[in-house]
Amino acid sequence: MWKMSRRRGVRLVVVAPVLAVLLGGFAARSAAEVPYPGLPDQEPEYPGGGWIGVAQTAMTHMVRAKQWVRIPTVPTAAWSQLSFSNYPPEHQWSSTNHFRNFVYFVSPPGSRHNYGDMEPVTVRTVAFGAIPVEAVVQISQRRGPDGLPIGLTFTTDHDVDTGTPGVVVNFYHDSQIDDVLWVKVLAVKVDGKDLRLAGQCRTVRPAKLSVLGDGGGDLSETEMDLSKHYRVAVGGRLAGTVDVPAFSGCVTKSGDDVSRLVTATVSGPGNPIKLQVSAGICTKKSPLGGLPPAPGESTPEAAGCEMDQLPAEFPYPKRGD
Repeated sequence: MWKMSRRRGVRLVVVAPVLAVLLGGFAARSAAEVPYPGLPDQEPEYPGGGWIGVAQTAMTHMVRAKQWVRIPTVPTAAWSQLSFSNYPPEHQWSSTNHFRNFVYFVSPPGSRHNYGDMEPVTVRTVAFGAIPVEAVVQISQRRGPDGLPIGLTFTTDHDVDTGTPGVVVNFYHDSQIDDVLWVKVLAVKVDGKDLRLAGQCRTVRPAKLSVLGDGGGDLSETEMDLSKHYRVAVGGRLAGTVDVPAFSGCVTKSGDDVSRLVTATVSGPGNPIKLQVSAGICTKKSPLGGLPPAPGESTPEAAGCEMDQLPAEFPYPKRGD
């Protein structure tokens, strides 16, 4: 569920609404026009909506492992729905743009599904204070009864006031994701030896993700600090925590259950996480509007993203930070 909080608007003179950046090339699609197999139907509630491709990168601190893990920059498929309302209702010169977004990971080649699985990342640590452990971890979205991924859902409201001639007041509400994701372990090495996992090693329940993107007044390109704020048209920073539950089903081919070892390596509550999200820089053009990355296009290069617009990956903190 998404939460919003209001701050004071900032009055600025603007030449053109920034929404044009996001909505350029958008065209409403019917539910029958899902662009690629593996994406769920999205029934447009309003004319303004369409598929886009967005790039994101992330970094999280595994508290128990005492290690920062950087998630590489990856493209995602997103359905963005736009509607409008007057705010407040009696003021015809004031309006609110309501953005509702559903985001889907583009699965890497070799995955069982076209969408819903992230690129695996490697976590290296010392378990029980003495045992070197290396785990290959993959984050996956939940799936519905039809086997299709359930998108990360969030909404962002954008207030626009044009009541003063020559002046536009823009205000972006805060945006928060509260959702859950599966965390799977694909491989484990202990002291360099591959344990050859055979079972489905994953969290006993989905991990809880909670991140917030700070809104605020509409600033110019030079004034806006995307490392601190999030705006739907241009992206930005979201930060929060992820709670990783214990693991089960981590059985080796020899029959040993190493779930406790994996739990000691990866699990724990309150792991800090930060994400940097782009605008629709991975969107393809078509006669019907925008297209998201196709199946297997799980890297910015494969998805044809605008490489000079990719969000910068987070640097690893210095020791002791």
